[in-house]
Amino acid sequence: EVERGFGLVGNNISLCHMKSGLDAAMNVARAANRYLDEQAPWRQIKVDREAAGTTIYVMLQVISGLHTMFAPYLPFSSQKLHGYLGFEGDVSTMPWRLETVPANSKLPTPAPL
Repeated sequence: EVERGFGLVGNNISLCHMKSGLDAAMNVARAANRYLDEQAPWRQIKVDREAAGTTIYVMLQVISGLHTMFAPYLPFSSQKLHGYLGFEGDVSTMPWRLETVPANSKLPTPAPL
């Protein structure tokens, strides 16, 4: 879903269809919310710590993709999220693809965007 989202968002932006690009990014975010709701790591952790860890890891990767997809629309929030995910530099220089957050990364304490 994230890889497909990059294609849809990027294509729409290149055609100056900004609203369609934003809609495509929002669709990825909605799919991520459904996944998180279905997996419910707050419940998983009580019975299967490894499954909960996998869910959180998958969500971190999706959030990493979303922070890049939303950068043209929400540059300041995306830049903050860029740092929270452990990336350095400017989010606008990130390649237009999923950059994974390494497993077992020590991430800084986030604050509200």
